[in-house]
Amino acid sequence: MSLWSKLFGITKEMSSNRGVERHTPYHDATNVAIAEDDLIRAASRGDAAMVHSLLAKGITADARRSSGATALMLAAQGGHLEAVRTLLAANADVNAKTNDDVTALFVAAQEGHIIVVQTLIGAHGNINAKNNKAATPLFMASQRGHLDVVRLLIAAGADVNSKDSDEQTALMVAAYRGRRDVMHALLGVGADVNAKAKTVLQHYSLPPRRAIANWCKHCSTREPISIPRKVTMALQRYSWPPRRDTRPS
Repeated sequence: MSLWSKLFGITKEMSSNRGVERHTPYHDATNVAIAEDDLIRAASRGDAAMVHSLLAKGITADARRSSGATALMLAAQGGHLEAVRTLLAANADVNAKTNDDVTALFVAAQEGHIIVVQTLIGAHGNINAKNNKAATPLFMASQRGHLDVVRLLIAAGADVNSKDSDEQTALMVAAYRGRRDVMHALLGVGADVNAKAKTVLQHYSLPPRRAIANWCKHCSTREPISIPRKVTMALQRYSWPPRRDTRPS
């Protein structure tokens, strides 16, 4: 072998090694998993610069935890707009679901992050996607009392009369939680005040359910009233509604 060949071979090997050294951390399965976890952590704390850096190194934007929660979901949950935008720009799946069928739009609506909700809708997030309890983003925003998010979802075409697995509507959960402004918004676009649900109020006591329905009708006239005492007592007695914490872990 000539001297030139030897030198060329060494130079080629060094060049090849430099390339491997630059990319090795993300080549084998173990290191890829570590890098994806780094991406998820960065997204969850809103570190958009780190998210961008990891994506530039070839880490998938759809990295997820064992629960199915993706980096985009965790960024959306925390209201980290720049991280959300960075992941969407890298083609993160806006409609990806956790093991419980929760989406990024669902958790953003639940937490009341209106700009993130608007961004996800703009990226074609499914506004009527349902979790494993058949609840929608509108349902959760109504339950939490996030009026601006409720209005935004309605304007985007959310189904105001969609029912969960207990046949509850957004109007019902807003009433149960005393979200009067949300109720006004829902009633203003045709929410069904006479819808029935498979709830403890229906199973054990019809009068309190009718009282809530009547309260809804009063709310539609925008009269300044408070929650009727018998409704409050009924809700306390049966501990309704059950807590639903669907934040991705």
